[in-house]
Amino acid sequence: MMQAQSARFQGAASYTIDLTKVSANLSIDEIVNNNLGKTTGPLKVQLYLCNEAYDGGAIKGYACGEAAVSEGITGIDSISQVQKEVSFTQPPNGSYYPVILLFEKTKSGDFIIDYITFEAIQITKKSTGKLTSSPL
Repeated sequence: MMQAQSARFQGAASYTIDLTKVSANLSIDEIVNNNLGKTTGPLKVQLYLCNEAYDGGAIKGYACGEAAVSEGITGIDSISQVQKEVSFTQPPNGSYYPVILLFEKTKSGDFIIDYITFEAIQITKKSTGKLTSSPL
């Protein structure tokens, strides 16, 4: 269940998965707090691979890497040009829709507060090189 969105992605986002280095780079133009008088909880981004295009709600698939972004953003403020390199956990062979998730930590747990889904990619044990994002 999604909480009221205190922070959102704004602008473009992308990923590059380097299968040789077993890492992924996540790039987000901006994360904004659009809740005037409130500071968000700690925020993190996560690269997730889903079997189907994700459009909210319960998520199924593989968490492939995550990174902390901020201990919190005061309203109305933002973090620009977020660049995070995460270690990449390769899923089983298959076709996946990559998703960049934005999580906020609250007293009752970590909640997905925003996401960006990309076009499907193929990953096999023999995959090498780099996979880069294409918007869905």
